[in-house]
Amino acid sequence: MTRVLALALLLSSPCRAAAQSPGWEEILGAADRAWEGGQVEDAERLYAAAIKNAESFGESDLRLARGLTALGVFYREQGRYRGASPLFGRALSVTEKAVPPGDPGLVPALNDLGAVWLQQGQAVAAEPLFRRSMAIAEKALVVLEKSVGPEHQRVGITLNNLAEVNRAQGRWEDAARLYPQAIAIVEKNLGPDHPTLAGLLENYAVVLRRARRDAEALEIDERARDIRARHAIQNPRR
Repeated sequence: MTRVLALALLLSSPCRAAAQSPGWEEILGAADRAWEGGQVEDAERLYAAAIKNAESFGESDLRLARGLTALGVFYREQGRYRGASPLFGRALSVTEKAVPPGDPGLVPALNDLGAVWLQQGQAVAAEPLFRRSMAIAEKALVVLEKSVGPEHQRVGITLNNLAEVNRAQGRWEDAARLYPQAIAIVEKNLGPDHPTLAGLLENYAVVLRRARRDAEALEIDERARDIRARHAIQNPRR
């Protein structure tokens, strides 16, 4: 099962990250593990439970958006696009309540909803979402490069988000041009063994395959797997 990592923009806006609830976090983690282990029915039940738990935090809490997105991705990866659409739509609504207009944190939510509309042949519904996402990501990149410098970690994450907008629209070569710079910046800031770097590499490999650059994709995928393996050894689950 291939799953593309959606990088959380909370990395670029840590001051707005919601305080974690252990009960909610444990449920969501259990859902992820069930899915990874092929326990599909258990995973679906646990994702739904995580959403119900997060609803107690309110409709403007990013934990609710994260739970909705997780179940949306779960449905999307199974081709259940009609089930995914309302989840991504609600996740976007929650995120819009949680962050200011034009905040980069909106980019993944806009991309998710746009992509699932596109997968259902609803290009008219998808286009304004992608346009909005692209405008936010491009503006954020300019602002960040001026305020923190072109090699800051947040610039790397924003480049990834801009690449993801292109990826969601099937603009594979445009996306592929952005990833190397994002990867270099994140590696410089976080080191060669950080899981965020592995996520960027995985995203890049997906784009390379769609651009029919299979040999490059294989090399990038192997690098990502090596990072994940080293991270697992250094940080064993208790």
